[in-house]
Amino acid sequence: VPRLVEQQSAIAKFRKIPSKFLRSCRAEATTMESYRSASARSALSTSTL
Repeated sequence: VPRLVEQQSAIAKFRKIPSKFLRSCRAEATTMESYRSASARSALSTSTL
């Protein structure tokens, strides 16, 4: 089954990615999420005024 081999090679490539890079990506995602929620909250507070 070629798909399984493809999947395994993809996993191998993914494992080669440094954990530092993955951590920074995760941190970036969380900061974006917090920023988005904060902007949504401020927009909500301004619209109620």
